[in-house]
Amino acid sequence: MAFNFNKAIYEDSKNNVGSRSSDYQKIFNDDAPSMGYISNKAPCELILVPPHASYGANAAMTSGGFRQDPTRGVVPTLGQYGIDWVMVYRKVGNDPDYKKRKDILAINMMEGPDGMTVQTERDWGKGYMSPMYKLREFLWRTGGGHKYNKALRRSEATINVDTSTAKYKRAHELVPIDGNDLNSPLSKGVRTMFLQGFVVNNAGINYTVDEEGQPCWPRHKILMINQISAIKSREDARTKEGFYDVWFERADGINMDPEYIVNHFGDISQSETAQTNWEAGFRHSDFAVKQKLVTFSSYPSGPAGIATYTCAVQNLSDRFGEHYVLPDEVLKKVRPFGDYILENNEKLQIQWLLELFPGDEWAFIEAGIIQDGSNSVAMGGFSAPTATPPATVIYPPASPVKPPYVTAESVSATAKPKAPPMPVAPVANSVPAVPQVAAPVNLSAGGTDLSSQMKALMSKLQNNVNK
Repeated sequence: MAFNFNKAIYEDSKNNVGSRSSDYQKIFNDDAPSMGYISNKAPCELILVPPHASYGANAAMTSGGFRQDPTRGVVPTLGQYGIDWVMVYRKVGNDPDYKKRKDILAINMMEGPDGMTVQTERDWGKGYMSPMYKLREFLWRTGGGHKYNKALRRSEATINVDTSTAKYKRAHELVPIDGNDLNSPLSKGVRTMFLQGFVVNNAGINYTVDEEGQPCWPRHKILMINQISAIKSREDARTKEGFYDVWFERADGINMDPEYIVNHFGDISQSETAQTNWEAGFRHSDFAVKQKLVTFSSYPSGPAGIATYTCAVQNLSDRFGEHYVLPDEVLKKVRPFGDYILENNEKLQIQWLLELFPGDEWAFIEAGIIQDGSNSVAMGGFSAPTATPPATVIYPPASPVKPPYVTAESVSATAKPKAPPMPVAPVANSVPAVPQVAAPVNLSAGGTDLSSQMKALMSKLQNNVNK
């Protein structure tokens, strides 16, 4: 049976515990399809289907649970076609070349008494506090803890610090005041939803023709959606237009009241019968047999012009006709989402951060992320005297972690079956393409010796100090 990542996140939340993807990502492994971002320039159409039955995952619409969002009400958990409720730190690193920065998923997978435990970070560091959160919080405090004063329309320091120190200045460079844009070396984590499916078009690119202009089946991709407006509308919103609002729309009139759901259907997180009965009331619960087309559109919203997304769902046949159905040979590419997650744990996240912030190890030490045998680690332009021998960085002990799934053989992507032409006009390529990126380096796959990686990393850090 495939590892159900959403179920693990749901259990974590319930207990209140705290192209491919690119070489620049620290999110997905080499088995994952290529990743893209929903454009705010043009509609994005995605054929959403369940994982193929040959991988051991059921075709459930949900993972048999729900969470409660304080502003958006009850939110069902996704099935194995995507994940939600995870925090991603975007474009992390102090390299001025943004392509050399990385995205890191703020989760910690560790072995517990009852199997694999998944700890996920929440907004504002609630629940699991990732090394990214700890580092950013430390740098924010070191820089004076600035907060925006709406009345004065400017940011003000909330912590009295010495503003003449090099650490104060460097903290502002790494976490700028009012700097929560993607170009900051360490922005705040973004609540993210990932959906896998077959992209018809996105950002003006038509994915139903190949490089030679011949018709082909839509491209299998993972879409990253990092605007909370795309997930579910606020409870007091007059128009319900988020993904959860339409994807989990009920046709039986039953509201999403947790107490009523449990009393009426039973414990849907424990009983498959209860879950099946509960899912039968969703308008699109037949997506395992009737392929669905999900369309995201965007429009500017708010004073900052941040894109707000609307979502619509319809049967694929309603748009393209009964004859246009993805064949089984194409659907076999869709695996349970847990199969794509790159192993994340405390030790790996610290290693990645040290790779991305060379010369700023002082911040890791003072934030309590790593330990130092002395005070001579280079501190980004204000290192200790050269007469002092370089320090040995001591990593915190890591819990033993094993992959939460058995990786199946990769599905061959060489066979490229031709598809009948789509009965719609292709979208004009008038909008710049979403940049495509290459495959990630899986630091934890194939029995990689992490201790040897640590030694190599230490050698690199000490060379930096000796320069």
